Amino acid sequence: MRSIAAEAGCTTGLVTHYFANKDELLDAMIHRIARLAGQRLRAARAGLVGMESLRALLVTSMPLVPEHASEWRIWISLWDRSIANGRLRDEWQRRSSGWIGLVRRTLEQAVKEGELVPETPIDTIAESLTVTHYGICVTAVLTPERFEAVDAVRIIDDQLDAIRARYGVSEPTRWQPREVPG
Repeated sequence: MRSIAAEAGCTTGLVTHYFANKDELLDAMIHRIARLAGQRLRAARAGLVGMESLRALLVTSMPLVPEHASEWRIWISLWDRSIANGRLRDEWQRRSSGWIGLVRRTLEQAVKEGELVPETPIDTIAESLTVTHYGICVTAVLTPERFEAVDAVRIIDDQLDAIRARYGVSEPTRWQPREVPG
């Protein structure tokens, strides 16, 4: 708590007045970044459906700019602390289930829009995309020298292209434009 106070430029007493311990502070930070990320995701997906909406969801939520990398450091801290703290573990599991549910619903929308065949294994694909997405995000934060933002987007685009190639109702085309959102 002293380090946090020093970084914030205030006294330890001020920090402990509002937060009893690091877990309470982490919880408050998680709620704040989740709200900000939710606003970003809604804006990025506005007017998009199906696979384009899924791409926007995955790409916009990655740590491609320094501010988002800072947010991901907080998510990683939640993962770390949730190993030993049941309440934080429950929070992580709730948020993870919500994320996978969002990916699932977006895939279901792609089926409904006729982009993917009805037999598409939505649950399997949602889990696979989530694991890949988390891996990209952790790698981008912990070892940013391994790839640039455009490489992270390319990995997601390649996965989405593979899904469309296997389950799409028509021949897939490459994602256009292949921008890296900021």
